[in-house]
Amino acid sequence: MRWLVSVVALTLLASLAVGQSTAERAEAAYEAGDFRRAADLWVQAAGEDARPATFINAGQALLMNDDLGRAMLYFKRAQLDMPRASEVQLGLALVRSLRVDVVQEDQRILPALERVTAGAGLGGGSSG
Repeated sequence: MRWLVSVVALTLLASLAVGQSTAERAEAAYEAGDFRRAADLWVQAAGEDARPATFINAGQALLMNDDLGRAMLYFKRAQLDMPRASEVQLGLALVRSLRVDVVQEDQRILPALERVTAGAGLGGGSSG
């Protein structure tokens, strides 16, 4: 009888672990510092449960994984339902502060490139 109780208990524990939601697994991965897995799981959870909180969590995990484009996407999706939520505004501000929109020209390199290309006949003038 004790053997049967042990088998039933183990079966119940296994079913509870399997029955863990995607969001619960994502949260556990995030708390463990596995941001890549957390990001994948939060994105999956967002597909299963389209709530702003899920989008925010996906955005945060993607941000921690340096996936700025997708993080922006999920924060923007959350913003549709919660435009003034501080978590959304903070997430968007963080992504904007980290992304590089324009690479500024280094003014010292341009004259050097012009000299090199002109010397190699690549200056853009007409060749005859």
